[in-house]
Amino acid sequence: MPVKAKYGDHEFLNVKGYRISMQMVPGQGFGGRFYVYIYEVVDAVKSRKHVDVGKDGLVPRLDLSIKGDNRDYEFKKMDLWSVETGVTRSERYRLLEFRYDPELTDRGEKAPVKLSNTDKTELKKGALQDDYMYALGGSAEHLLGCVGRQCGNEDSIIRFTGLRNHQNSWVEKIIELNDQQVTESNMLMPEWEVKFSRRALKIDRTNLRMVLAEESYGDLLTYPIPSLVNVASRDVGQDHARLNIHTMTPWDLAEHDQRRGFQAIAKERSLETATLLFQQGHYYDVELI
Repeated sequence: MPVKAKYGDHEFLNVKGYRISMQMVPGQGFGGRFYVYIYEVVDAVKSRKHVDVGKDGLVPRLDLSIKGDNRDYEFKKMDLWSVETGVTRSERYRLLEFRYDPELTDRGEKAPVKLSNTDKTELKKGALQDDYMYALGGSAEHLLGCVGRQCGNEDSIIRFTGLRNHQNSWVEKIIELNDQQVTESNMLMPEWEVKFSRRALKIDRTNLRMVLAEESYGDLLTYPIPSLVNVASRDVGQDHARLNIHTMTPWDLAEHDQRRGFQAIAKERSLETATLLFQQGHYYDVELI
C-alpha cells in the first residue's frame, strides 16, 4: 500500500518521502524543534489544489496523518510552517514543513501524537556478527551503522542508525521520554538505558545534554542530517532538527531533464537563476503547481 498523507481535508496521494525530526533537551522539552516533512510529487499533466499557508503571522493548525506500508501516524494540531513548491519539465513537486508549537508538547500535556508501525523486517547478521546490536526495550537488533566522536574539550557523541520497524523506535522513545518529563512538576527526565553490545549506556539528566531523533522515508532519506562536529560545537538551544531543505541546483535540473528523456544540456551551456525575496504578506499564495 503506497504511503499517503492528509492535512485537514487536503490529501497528498503521491508521497515520495517524509521525515519526522525532533530535538529534545532534558528539563526543557522540544521547544518547537519537532518537525514533520512531506514530499509530494505530481505528474506534470495534473495540477494540484493549492495549500493555504495562512498570512499575517497566522499559520494553519490542523491534524496531519501519514498512512500506508505498515505505518499509521497521527499528529494532532500541527502547524503548517512552510510549503516549498517547484516544477521541472516533467513533474511538479512540493515539500511541506510542519512544526509543533511548544504549548502542545512542553507545557504539562503529552504530545498529541500516535505512532503505529507493524513492520517486522529486521536486518540480518552482517560481517560484524553480533558486535553492534542495540535495544531500547524490544529485542536486540543489528544496527545499520554506528559512529562516535570523542573529544577532550567538547561533548561526546554516539549516533545510531537502524531500520524503523515495530520495535526499538528512537522517535517513539524520545516522545515517550518528553511525555514523562513534562507531566512531572519538576520537569525531570526519567533514567533510561540503551542496551548496546559494545557497552550499555545508562542515561539521565546529569549526562545527557540533548538528543536528536529522526525517521526518514523515500526521497527524504537523501537529505543530510547534522554533522557530529556541528552538533558538538554548538549550543543545545541551536535548532538541529529543522531540515536543511535542498533546492535543486541548475545542474540538478539539467540532469533531471535528461533522465526524463528531454533535451540534454551540455556542461558548456550557460544556465541562469534569479532569487527574489519579498516582504511578508506579498506573493505568499502564488499557485506554482
